Amino acid sequence: MKARSLWVFATTTLAVGLLVPTATSLNRSSETGKTSPVKETKVEVPAELRYAHEPVFQEYFDQFLGRAKHELENIDNLREGPFGVSRIPATKIGSHIIETTGNLGVLYGNGTEPYDPYDWKPKRFGYSSRGLVGQSEMKTLLPYAKQASPYYEAGFRGPLRWRTEIGVIEARPVVITKADCAKCHTDSKPGDMAGIVLARLSPDEMVEFRKATSEAP
Repeated sequence: MKARSLWVFATTTLAVGLLVPTATSLNRSSETGKTSPVKETKVEVPAELRYAHEPVFQEYFDQFLGRAKHELENIDNLREGPFGVSRIPATKIGSHIIETTGNLGVLYGNGTEPYDPYDWKPKRFGYSSRGLVGQSEMKTLLPYAKQASPYYEAGFRGPLRWRTEIGVIEARPVVITKADCAKCHTDSKPGDMAGIVLARLSPDEMVEFRKATSEAP
């Protein structure tokens, strides 16, 4: 982790924090069946960044950000047909194709260059991913990506969450998962950070989610 990020991380986590146990998650390729362990390091993360939003919103973030993370980490799972990926709206980022299941997300990374939060080249994905709306969302989510980056650089691999005046926000890390990634990410190795994906639900969308959940049988 870079010295500049380390200072931010240290000053952030000394105030309040919970110890995240060491864990190992597996990323599986549906085509090859191979798995690559992604190690998680013990990192102190403030409770408000781990539990900021209500469980009612978690399914959305699991489906949207979880899918984006998976498809960015497992390129061999993706097939591009004559209409993109079936008829589901899709975003192509480099060689990666993200099938969109949510409004609008942003990937903060450096393309195929090594991860560097001081030189990000953000990419939008999802509905409304082009034009002024997408540009506005990149600026809106940037401070939260900056806040999340030191934790992920230190080895934390879980979601980070915020509850704000502009809605609820979640971030997840994108990690180099296998040696094959080095064909494009030539200066990276499995386990290295590749980027961060973020998305948010606006206050109006939060109301709709609560309403839909309360009306569900």
